[in-house]
Amino acid sequence: MRLYHKSKTPGLCGGDACIGNTRIPVWVLVGYPRLGASDAIILESFPDRTATDLINA
Repeated sequence: MRLYHKSKTPGLCGGDACIGNTRIPVWVLVGYPRLGASDAIILESFPDRTATDLINA
């Protein structure tokens, strides 16, 4: 089981909050559904992410 966390690091992704130890900003995962993408499409685009990451974003 992977623990969910987000982090903000100055100089990394412009200081935006990122998912875990990645360079995937939270706003990216939040923005995909607004553009009409389903969870399946998002998880296909980011195969190392889980459905829990999407819920917590």
